[in-house]
Amino acid sequence: MQTFTEIVAALVLHSFAAAYSHFGVTLERHPPEKPVAERVVNRSAPTPRPKAQVAGPVPVPPATRVASEAPLGGGMA
Repeated sequence: MQTFTEIVAALVLHSFAAAYSHFGVTLERHPPEKPVAERVVNRSAPTPRPKAQVAGPVPVPPATRVASEAPLGGGMA
């Protein structure tokens, strides 16, 4: 079964051939290309990355406001 693209390409070529033949120009017909067999590519395993070392929780200065303590609404208070 032909794909939509092949059908459209054949129609366009036929239209061009008809238009050119009106002026006496002939187009040579080329045989269609043979479909290329699909290739299967094996994927390699991902390279393991070293995990980052975390020293501990990040200290929060006492003057810093945490989002959960902020007033709701985002307006100026």
